[in-house]
Amino acid sequence: NVQNMETLSGLEPHRLPNYSAIFNNIFNTFGVWTEGKRLANSLIITTFYSTTVILLFIIAPQFCHFIYMYKARDNVIAFADEFYVSIASLMIVCKDYCLIKHRSEIKKLMKSMDSEIFRPKNTGQYRRIFKVIMDKYKKLFWMITFVNVSFCVCVVIGPFFDLIKDGAKLLPLVDCYPFRVTESPVYEMMYVYQILVCFYLMMHNFPFDLFILDLIGFCIAECDVLCENMNELKKEESAIEYDRKLINCIKHHEEISRFVRNVERIFSFPILQQYFCNLISSCTTMFKLSIAEPMSVDFFKTLSYQCCLLLQMFLYCWTASTLTEKSQKIPIL
Repeated sequence: NVQNMETLSGLEPHRLPNYSAIFNNIFNTFGVWTEGKRLANSLIITTFYSTTVILLFIIAPQFCHFIYMYKARDNVIAFADEFYVSIASLMIVCKDYCLIKHRSEIKKLMKSMDSEIFRPKNTGQYRRIFKVIMDKYKKLFWMITFVNVSFCVCVVIGPFFDLIKDGAKLLPLVDCYPFRVTESPVYEMMYVYQILVCFYLMMHNFPFDLFILDLIGFCIAECDVLCENMNELKKEESAIEYDRKLINCIKHHEEISRFVRNVERIFSFPILQQYFCNLISSCTTMFKLSIAEPMSVDFFKTLSYQCCLLLQMFLYCWTASTLTEKSQKIPIL
């Protein structure tokens, strides 16, 4: 079994493939969640990089959003164009704050995923967890990436078509700047900057949600493993071995419960904020869809964003319901 497991994944025997490490790398790359000395082996350079990119691509655009919304407060359509972007950006700030505030606790969660109590006991369990953690959530990762990238592409190419059609020099994001942005080369520079802002915000937004879904998926897989281990107790003939395995199952259940409580304690408030912001944004995007020209770039941009919102809420509900169903099967075995 050990040889088969090594052949299956190339990892150490009985070690789970920690898919959460991928999100760790994403957070580090975009300056949110740095682990000590990373850039040029210098903590100062790493901190400077994180502070600079957050200020440049998240905080600074927020001020421009609010100023534009204040000036467009009497224009419902112009206000709606900026409102859902501002809400999404504000939510990203809250997510980044959550990651920074609970950095040490999140690291402990990720480290505990590789503890001995959570490791599979045989090849069958390993494959089942491998499928839940790696295969299913890898597909989710690429599906959500495709939807988010589609929205960003629509946002980016929209002004380009307007330039060809009407000759109007517009930007992907309708913001208010203290200088003229319609003159070259300022227009081209701001266009590139806003493209970077769009994709930077995207890479801050959905990896956070997938990271939480990955943690919940890990708990779902562990519930399956626990159920299988408890079923195996019925086949045990030795009383001593039965008691030993029963104690292990109890400890396993306690660790799963502790893991779920920690995930809930850390991420429940950001998820609540996400639902509240998605509710407001959905109303705004539905209004924009009602006034957008059918089959236009703006129509597809708004439609893709609405799909992102609905998919985001659906995945949280789906994984939470699955975890509830799996946990309810444990006491009745």
